[in-house]
Amino acid sequence: MSYDKEECSYYLGEWIDNEKCGKGFRQYPSGSSYDGEWKSDVRHGTGTMNWAGTGESYTGEWNMGIQHGEGTQTWYINTNSQLPQKNEYRGQWANGKREGQGTFCYASGARYEGEWVANQKHGYGKFIFKDGSVFAGNFAQDSIVGRPGSPDMGKAMRSAIVTGRISSPVQNVVKTSQGSFQLNITPLLIDESEEEEELKQVHNVLLRYITLLRKVYNHYCKLQDPSSGILLRMELWKILKDSGIYLTLPMTHADNII
Repeated sequence: MSYDKEECSYYLGEWIDNEKCGKGFRQYPSGSSYDGEWKSDVRHGTGTMNWAGTGESYTGEWNMGIQHGEGTQTWYINTNSQLPQKNEYRGQWANGKREGQGTFCYASGARYEGEWVANQKHGYGKFIFKDGSVFAGNFAQDSIVGRPGSPDMGKAMRSAIVTGRISSPVQNVVKTSQGSFQLNITPLLIDESEEEEELKQVHNVLLRYITLLRKVYNHYCKLQDPSSGILLRMELWKILKDSGIYLTLPMTHADNII
C-alpha cells in the first residue's frame, strides 16, 4: 500500500483490523526504512531499522516502537571515505538504551565488554585498548572507577577510543580469582639509586620485543578461555614454568612480584 504519489512513503506487509500487524516493510518519507515485525501500527518483535543520512542501523528486538531486548546497532563514521569506519554495539537494550551486558567495538580498534546502564559503561567490565592493553575492573557513568595509588586512566581510555592510541602511561591491571593485582618489577631492580635508568632500560626492551610479547600473552591468556583477553595467575605461572624462569628465580620471590 502506497501513501504518496512519489512512492517515497509506503508500507508493504500484513494487517489486522486496519493496523500494521505481523511482518512488513515500511519506507518513511525521510528515506529511513524498517523491515520486520509489527504490532498495533508500531515496530514490535524483531526487525531491522536503517536511518537515512546517518549511516546508522539496528537489528534486533523491539518493544512498542523502541529497542528492547537483544540487538546490534551500528554507527558509521567518515562515510565520505572509501573505507568508512564504524562503531558497533552488540548486547542488551532496555527502553531504547544500552542496558545490561554488551560489547561496544570502537572504530579505533578499542573494545569494551561488560555492563551498561542508560547508554553508559557502568558496573564490571573489560576495556581492551587497540595495542592489546587490558583493563578489567569497575566502571561508573562511562568512566573507570579510580583506584587508590593507581594512575588516572580516564584520559587514556578516551584517547584510545578516539585515536586508538594510549596518550599517557597505563598500568595494566590483571584480574584473578583472588582479586586484582599489578605486576611490580621494583624488587628486581639492582641499584635503587639508578632505579629511573633501570626502568628506562626495561621499557626499551619491552618496546623492542613488544610484537613477540603480545603473541605470547595472547597464547597463554586463551588457554583456559579462547574468548578471554585477560592473563590469569595460573597462566602466568605456566609462562614462568615453560620459559624456565623458575629455575633461576625462587618461587616465593616470583609470587611477591606478581
